[in-house]
Amino acid sequence: MDAQSCDGDELFTGEGMSSKEVKKYLPHREPFLLIQHVDTVVPWRKCIAYNQIRVDDPVFVGHFPGRPIYPGVLILESLAQSFGLLLHASSQLSVAEFRRASGVLSGIDKSRFLHPVLPGECLRCVVELTAKKPPLYVSHCEAYVGDKKVAKARVSVCFSWELGDNSSFG
Repeated sequence: MDAQSCDGDELFTGEGMSSKEVKKYLPHREPFLLIQHVDTVVPWRKCIAYNQIRVDDPVFVGHFPGRPIYPGVLILESLAQSFGLLLHASSQLSVAEFRRASGVLSGIDKSRFLHPVLPGECLRCVVELTAKKPPLYVSHCEAYVGDKKVAKARVSVCFSWELGDNSSFG
């Protein structure tokens, strides 16, 4: 696997999701849809997803001129979106049902940024479910570029499987 590129579906090694499938389950859209595809999902256990950091991402104009670094808050958002995809895979709901369920980010704890992430790099997001106390779900998340761990955090999501109107989906 080329650590600097994660374009396309060539990284799939198991049960995964293409970019098109990711868009079915996450309400986010460009430029805030940060996960392009998922390589591995083990329901109620683990998700491995990818964010290809674009060289031409407008965030680099101001963060930082002359020395672009991918913002830590966007690394955390990549991890949170990956966690959302793990919850989808675990829910066994249909696309339509999942889109009517309700989930919100409820916490980010113990976050650490260990190395900068640069334009053109591939961010691999590894999310493992650590606690399931409905409606609260907690995960241990790590982000990598190649084999180098660049960030880690504990991410919590409040998720209701109750089906209602979630108008945030298009």
